Amino acid sequence: MKAKSIFFLLLVLCLSLFLSLFSTTAFGTRPSSPASGSMPLITLNPGMDNLALAGTDVFRLFNAGPKEEMKTKTYTGFLTVGAQLMCTRSEGPVYYLQFYNDEQNGIKILKHGSNAPFVHDLTLDSYLLTKVTIVGLETPTGVEYLKIMPFDCRLGPKDVVETVFSGYLFAKLDNIGDKSEGPSYYLQGFDYSEFYVAKDCQLWENDPKLHPLLNTKVTITGEEEDGRIVYKTIEPYKPQGEEKEK
Repeated sequence: MKAKSIFFLLLVLCLSLFLSLFSTTAFGTRPSSPASGSMPLITLNPGMDNLALAGTDVFRLFNAGPKEEMKTKTYTGFLTVGAQLMCTRSEGPVYYLQFYNDEQNGIKILKHGSNAPFVHDLTLDSYLLTKVTIVGLETPTGVEYLKIMPFDCRLGPKDVVETVFSGYLFAKLDNIGDKSEGPSYYLQGFDYSEFYVAKDCQLWENDPKLHPLLNTKVTITGEEEDGRIVYKTIEPYKPQGEEKEK
């Protein structure tokens, strides 16, 4: 009996040793780094990595393809900024373009260089709170801009025929109680029609050309767009008789 017990124990030890060697051979020989020439594994966190990869070559590889194969678009509007990850060490800017033709909507403008949330885009910063024209590529996360330049409202987003308007220029206080509180200008036509006259300055500022002629009859040369006048020139009104005499 003793001989059988000893033989059984030795058999169990041999089987245990064999299994341990087999597991080491099967699972312990995986290389710790990828072979030369192979692509390293990429792990994506849906919350943060998409933001970090946006606008990079990896992002285009999985979403849109090379720039030269993508169709560029032109956007016009007001460039503004918001904040993301507030009250954390990663707090930083998010850039948006408020559309010229649809003031209630806009689109996100992606930063150049690092996409870390706390990093600023110096080019976009230099155009903040101004009207701009952006040429860029639309991606699922926003517009990757290729070119940005100042936008002149008087040129308009499309070709508009200049018209001469005459009437009485007056103002109303707009954005009352806000930091943007300032005058809005209107032209009352001699037929009692009214037009909003877009000023060429910030919301809270007095227009240097319109303001001195308030509460007088004027002649405005400009473009009518969506019920408003985008003026080019403005001068005191002269009745037709006085113009002929001159």
